[in-house]
Amino acid sequence: RGEELPHYYTLGITMSRMCLEPILLYGKKAYEDNEKQVAKDFLDWAISDNIMDKYATNYPIVAIGVGDEIPEGYSSNPLDQLIPDIDFNKAAQNRESILAEWSERYDAKSAPQEE
Repeated sequence: RGEELPHYYTLGITMSRMCLEPILLYGKKAYEDNEKQVAKDFLDWAISDNIMDKYATNYPIVAIGVGDEIPEGYSSNPLDQLIPDIDFNKAAQNRESILAEWSERYDAKSAPQEE
């Protein structure tokens, strides 16, 4: 303040001010856009063939289909282990009886609820 600065200090201050205004005006949007790109990049990586091949060494069904070799402990056709065709409308209409049946079969196996 009130000092005469060498030209290179003045140049640095001027350039800083030139950068500050766009950052204040557009910084938030640029950050949000970058976050979206980072998420997209991660998902692109996570579903890449290379990573799916790695997943397939432990899981028989991955996003690109069934691995070439089924990991030990899974059936020879893991697709048979998936949920069969379900009529979701019928299930919704019978929700209460389905929940009652489920509770009767499996509640004894549930961890006790804390009171």
